[in-house]
Formats: sequence, structure tokens, C-alpha cells
Amino acid sequence: MCTIPFHCYRWSLPQDYPYICDAMVAYADDIALGRACESLWLLSHTPVYTLGAGALSYVSQDLNVPVYRAGRGGLLTFHGPEQRMIYPFIYIKSRGFTVSSYLSSLEQWVVHFLNLLGIQGECTQDRRGVWIQNKKIASLGIQIKRNVAFHGMALNLYSPSKAFLKISPCGLEKKFGITSLEQLGIPLCYQEIDRLLWKVCPFKFSVEDQKIRG
Repeated sequence: MCTIPFHCYRWSLPQDYPYICDAMVAYADDIALGRACESLWLLSHTPVYTLGAGALSYVSQDLNVPVYRAGRGGLLTFHGPEQRMIYPFIYIKSRGFTVSSYLSSLEQWVVHFLNLLGIQGECTQDRRGVWIQNKKIASLGIQIKRNVAFHGMALNLYSPSKAFLKISPCGLEKKFGITSLEQLGIPLCYQEIDRLLWKVCPFKFSVEDQKIRG
């Protein structure tokens, strides 16, 4: 049996985005240099808008929520306590992933998670993310540095806040909507969400220790 470590770290309290973003960059560097192992971070953020690589620099001034430029791909989106962020750190070259196949593996991970809850999630070739019919329940955007992929996915747990509804997250067309586990009748706490995500995590080689931060 392969015993290469793959750790899961979870934060029980919402974390500031800039702090986590800086920590992710540093951790990805450590993996590339062999000073850290691949890992999964599970957390939520305090309310924040983030601008991905494809987003315009201008953001309306009436949003009343901090805005930060992120290193990930994608457009403008919102993160807050109503989401669970899924941040795997994966050395994609050593695992034989292309960018496209890695993104697909992230989507399928959420699909398998939803299956545990009796929900049928869908992925389509023409738009990234995980969908329940025409409503998005999980979005994704990654950054790759020295063959280490990080950032990841945002899973909608609870009904979207007013801040979320003020924008078109990830350039979502009006004909599409967003949904959440709560809106589907499954209001789970962070701890249970994390347990199920870890259960179906496709990147772990064996059960390793799970550490709580925050």
C-alpha cells in the first residue's frame, strides 16, 4: 500500500481571504521544493469579492464588501460563510494530470459528494462547475505554480447572501441560477460537510490525520 502522506486541514471559523491566499502561495512553494506534502484545506471565508485572472479590474463601488485580486483563473465572484472552500494542493505533473483532466477530477469529486446526499450533480462540456439542472452549486478556479495546483472549488452550503446576489458570479448568464445544499433541503454543518468531502476525496492514498485549525 502506498503511504505517501496526504493531509486534510480544516478551519472551523471563517478566515480572511488575503491571509489564506498568501498562505496558499507559500504552501505551494513548499510542496514544489519538497518541504511539504500534498494536502487539502477545507474552510470558509469572511465576506469578500475576488477577481480572477479573467476579470476586469473595475468593480462597482456600492458592493460594501472588500475586493481582492486572486491568482486563480476565472472572473469576479463572492466568497462568504455560506460557502465551503475546497482547496487541494496537488502536484499535477507527478500525478499525470493535464489542466483539463485535473479540473474534471475536481468536478467529479463534488458530484460524488452530492451522490452521498442523494443529489444528482451534473458537469457539462460547455461550462465549468457542478450543476443541479441549470443552477450552479459549485464553482472552480485554480492557480498552478511550479506544477503545483492550488485554489480549487467553492461549494454553496446555504442560501446566497445579498452580497452574492449583487453580482453575476463567474460571469453566470441570466438564464442560469445558483443553488445551495440548504435550498435543496440538506442544511449540513461545516464538520459534516468536511467529513463527507474527505470520505470521497480522490487524491488521498490512505487515511491520514485530519488537523483542525481556527
